[in-house]
Amino acid sequence: MKKLAQVYAQKPKQLFLVDGFGALISAFCLGGLLPMFEVQLGIPHYMLISLAIFPCLFAAFDFFCYFSRTSQATNCLNIIATVNIIYAALSLGLTIYHFGTMHLLGITYFAIEVIIVLVIGILEFKTIKILVDKNNHSLT
Repeated sequence: MKKLAQVYAQKPKQLFLVDGFGALISAFCLGGLLPMFEVQLGIPHYMLISLAIFPCLFAAFDFFCYFSRTSQATNCLNIIATVNIIYAALSLGLTIYHFGTMHLLGITYFAIEVIIVLVIGILEFKTIKILVDKNNHSLT
């Protein structure tokens, strides 16, 4: 993952595209696709729709940061990485809360989503560390 973070440190704004499109996919699944399979998933409809709001907001922020002319990529990455970790924790918490009613398909979906969001968040934090280290070395 360190090598991938080094690649993104060269063009950190690319991470906003990765995160933004991932958030759109998550929003589509949670808000559009998965509610049709509420019974098979064992996940309440309201939980899916409620969770879909978060990736919609994340995608809007990601695309704003990507298209913004600001040079604050590190600050934007820090925000999105932090909310990704919080969102993964929220999803995990809701999965645990509803575990007794969830079916294997629902558990599998949320396990995969949590893992992907955590990996992206960690990648973003590793990229931030490289960027900060690079900026600190250029100041000395």
